[in-house]
Amino acid sequence: MFHFRLESVLRYRQFLEDQKLAVFAEKQRILENEKAKKTELKNLRRQYFEALRQESRKEEVDVTIMSFFQSYIFFLDRRVTEQTEVVARALRVAQQAQLELVEARKQREVLVKLKEKKYKEYQYEEERLAQLQLDDVASIKYIRNKSGLNQFAV
Repeated sequence: MFHFRLESVLRYRQFLEDQKLAVFAEKQRILENEKAKKTELKNLRRQYFEALRQESRKEEVDVTIMSFFQSYIFFLDRRVTEQTEVVARALRVAQQAQLELVEARKQREVLVKLKEKKYKEYQYEEERLAQLQLDDVASIKYIRNKSGLNQFAV
């Protein structure tokens, strides 16, 4: 029966890879949420800008409303800029988590390949031993046939 002596190390590396995958998935989720927030802010800015344009087309322009729209659009511009920075940071964090996942996967794959190699060596040795046993049986049968002891063989 095949036994890989580094099986516990392989299981540990699989555990680490699974953890890195979970962390990466979480960082990706955060990145997507931050991108969605940025898109939402851009859409809101676009809506207020359109409202400002609509207000400016009226015959009687309310300066207070125009001032409010302009102030809020400037505020949204700053928020979009800030959110762009947040997205960039989230992207860097997600990329780092991805690199760590790739490294953990490489570390596990090294052991998987070693295990496969050892298993092939084990299979080869088992087949070699089985062939030796068959050769021994064939040799004994040949010797018995040659010596005339075949009458007792089954």
